Amino acid sequence: MRLSKVSLLLLCLLVIMGFSPFYSHAFDLSAFFSQAEKRDYKLKNLLHKKEAGKYRVHQAKSAYLPRVDFSSYLGREKYKYYSGYEVKKHLRYYYLSLKQPIIHPELLAKIKESKFSNEVDRLSASQQRYYARYYALTTLIHYLVASSRAKLLSRLLKVDKERLEKAEQLLKAKVISEDEYLDIQEDYQDASISYEQTGDDLNTFSFMLKELVGNFTFPDSLCIASDFINATKTTLPSLVSLKDNLNNNFEIRIAQKNIEVASAEYDYRKYDKLPKLDLFASYSRSTSSGTSNVERDFKVALSLEYPIFQGGYFSARQSEAAELKEAAYDEWLNTRRNVNFQFRQSFARFRQSLQRFRSFRERVFADKRLFDLYQKAYKDKSKSVLDVLFRESELLKNKDSFFQSLDDLLTSYIELHYLSSELNSDNLPLIKLLLPSY
Repeated sequence: MRLSKVSLLLLCLLVIMGFSPFYSHAFDLSAFFSQAEKRDYKLKNLLHKKEAGKYRVHQAKSAYLPRVDFSSYLGREKYKYYSGYEVKKHLRYYYLSLKQPIIHPELLAKIKESKFSNEVDRLSASQQRYYARYYALTTLIHYLVASSRAKLLSRLLKVDKERLEKAEQLLKAKVISEDEYLDIQEDYQDASISYEQTGDDLNTFSFMLKELVGNFTFPDSLCIASDFINATKTTLPSLVSLKDNLNNNFEIRIAQKNIEVASAEYDYRKYDKLPKLDLFASYSRSTSSGTSNVERDFKVALSLEYPIFQGGYFSARQSEAAELKEAAYDEWLNTRRNVNFQFRQSFARFRQSLQRFRSFRERVFADKRLFDLYQKAYKDKSKSVLDVLFRESELLKNKDSFFQSLDDLLTSYIELHYLSSELNSDNLPLIKLLLPSY
């Protein structure tokens, strides 16, 4: 069957869209985070511990439930009376018991402790989930900056090589001094070293990304559009407000929950030396033995246990728990101080890198205008080729510094969101504006 002209046109259009290099897909930051979480083995380990914590709670609760035990044994016994009469017989014994705790305050404290411990496991898993996002995203930023710098430094290396070749000719013609030549030679060597280092960084970050997220399609460069530049002008106030969310930081919340765990453990050990009341019932059946002729036996009783002297065992356990409780409180204070310190450091780094970012951006614009003027002057023969190459070299160096300031800007930006537990794909407008389609 022949295709109509309209159908043929649509088919050709789809083929062109499917294979055209201009057809792009938006970078899915949420999918990127999800992939990083799936491949984080420490997160998997903590998720298993979180699930295991549910059974820890069940174990603690089960200690307050009725306990029914059954035991039996079959055997043969032989005993001899004082009169010399000897008896041999088969023995069958069955024993059924029930124990129901009635007053056990230490068991209630243990249930509370197990619930708090389970909450610690849950928070630890959430913290690792956010760390997986943080580590993968900062690695992606390092990779993209290194990729952009590698292209830039490749051009710088060619320009400085051309400068060096021109300088050699001018030195032989005695147009420039040896000092000027050595300065140009040093620029070329610096450009070569920077290019090699950036290439190594690019390979390292590429390998790390593959380990962190597997076969995931990344953009190969950064997209610094005007929307991104405008967004950086209104970012500082929103980052200042993140400080109010530091109490949501997972390290702080875990440290705070550990105080509750230590407090519950202290109560458990304190209550452990109090009287304990249980309901006890048993039923047994056996053949006659050398010591008893009872065939059936049924008992119901209240059992009271009250430790009087244990050599200081309970007091030592309680004192130990009290010290651990104080240690947990001090750890919480120390964690809060460290997180606040890290936030202040990251915020200062962001603010400084933002200033450098703006400064180098203006410098790049100024160098670009100056480079254009030098090119025009070269056409008018008022500037030499070496002058034009020098201006282009300076332009490329400032662009490189611009990208390095961008790396600091973005990684500190991500770290601030990580510290305040706001590292979600919806809370990172700067990152979403910067990542281009691919």
